[in-house]
Amino acid sequence: MSPLRRIPLFRNSRLRPFLASLATGALFGFMFSFYVVGVSRRYNLVQKEDKESFSEVPTGKSGSYPVFTLAPGFEQTNQTGREWSRYQPDVSVASELYQKVRLLCWVLTGAENHEKKAKHIKATWGKRCNILLFMSSKQDDSLPTVPIPMGEGRQKLWGKTKEAFKYIYENYMDKADWFFKADDDTFAIPENARYFLSRYDTNEPMWFGCRFSMHVKGGYMSGGAGYILSKEAVKRFVTISLKNITICKADDHTGAEDAELGKCLKNVGVSAKDSRDEYGRDRFFPFHPSHHVTPGNMSKDYWYWNSQYYKSKQGEGCCSDTAISFHYVSPNDLYVLNYLVYGVKPYGIGLPHYPKGWTPPPPPDEEGTAKPWIGAKKEYEERLKSDPEFKKVEEEKERKAKEKRQKEEQEKIRKEEEDKKKHDQQRLKDEAKKKEDENNKKEEENKKKEEENKHKEEEKQKLEEDKNEKKKEGEENKKSEENEKKEQDTKKKRREDETEINEEERKKQDKEKKVKNEERNKEKILKEEKMTNNDKKNK
Repeated sequence: MSPLRRIPLFRNSRLRPFLASLATGALFGFMFSFYVVGVSRRYNLVQKEDKESFSEVPTGKSGSYPVFTLAPGFEQTNQTGREWSRYQPDVSVASELYQKVRLLCWVLTGAENHEKKAKHIKATWGKRCNILLFMSSKQDDSLPTVPIPMGEGRQKLWGKTKEAFKYIYENYMDKADWFFKADDDTFAIPENARYFLSRYDTNEPMWFGCRFSMHVKGGYMSGGAGYILSKEAVKRFVTISLKNITICKADDHTGAEDAELGKCLKNVGVSAKDSRDEYGRDRFFPFHPSHHVTPGNMSKDYWYWNSQYYKSKQGEGCCSDTAISFHYVSPNDLYVLNYLVYGVKPYGIGLPHYPKGWTPPPPPDEEGTAKPWIGAKKEYEERLKSDPEFKKVEEEKERKAKEKRQKEEQEKIRKEEEDKKKHDQQRLKDEAKKKEDENNKKEEENKKKEEENKHKEEEKQKLEEDKNEKKKEGEENKKSEENEKKEQDTKKKRREDETEINEEERKKQDKEKKVKNEERNKEKILKEEKMTNNDKKNK
């Protein structure tokens, strides 16, 4: 007999198959668990570092450097069979600059863009600033915003900018070293801004950005590309410029924000500095990256080329590898650029590692002695004069362009004539329809008027009938009241007459009764006297 059969539970023939299956499953489950734990330990699939969340910088507060941040939707995952630490970037230099070069970023936005744009900046590059502020006309605790009651629109930007710098001066001057202004459609790389600024002293009056040559002698920085002011620049702007209407438009809130700021800063000795790298490549850009890196994306006669203080390029050599900001970036592209800048790691290509204490080489116009570029148009005209071959090629291009323009003009005229013909036909139809509608409207108005007159007449007649009926009813009521009064008077008189008759009758009856009583008394007295006399006689 089997040893298991000796156990009472196993003697039941129905339970034996179930218990055997249970034991087999438990054995295989234990073996599989042991294998999984062994593999996990061998390939480090479970690591403490993977469970830790990456730090973020709270809005309006200074914190630790965010080690690695992907756009929302790109979750951190382990590489099977490899250690995660191999894929984490070395951020020691960026972390050191984060502490030494404190960057306050403030974003100029509006109430309608809080959900559309501002919150996406907070979710992407904004968290890499030491301090992030949103300046808006409306309070919003979800960002949060600093409310500036200036209204909305381009004509209010200058007023909002002045109030924003006042607020920063009163609350954050000891908490940051540099102050970066951006729009709610700007994409920025704060790490590159810190690297660039590490060369300069924030206690010197200066500002950086995409430098334009118009409106202000010496140039000013484009507002859309973003600009950075030193601590001394903010101080002079708030404490001197905004208190003197002769050197700054301090009492008027209208005007172009960036140009007005350039005038105010120049008048208090704040220098507009060269923000390019050592190769003359730009760092601040007033358009989307595609406009700058794609050759031919902006035509030669585009205003941008004639507005630059320094000559800019288009295409591969346009932009510094330490670019700081781009403008006109949609919320969707904010996440794309954030991913491409911080998430993509080309295999086998490492970024240059700058040693600690490294500062960027000086830009070409470090001393600020360069004169504004003559502009693309003048440069083109000078080349036409000096280069016959270039002139011949350009004349051929101009001829073809002229033919194209003529064809386009003819096509445009033909289309305009067709459109005019269609427009005239449509106009005649519209006029006929309008006339018909007017006639119908007049008929409806006349009909309505007739109905109203009829209704008024009926109401008038009804009122007259009601009046006559009430009058007749009043007369009848009056007659009825008079008749009733007469009847009551008659009844009253009759009652009075009856009362008099009854009184006389009663008096007469009383008199008769009294006479009868007197006669009865007399008879009684006589009878008594008679009886008395008889008694006397008998005696």
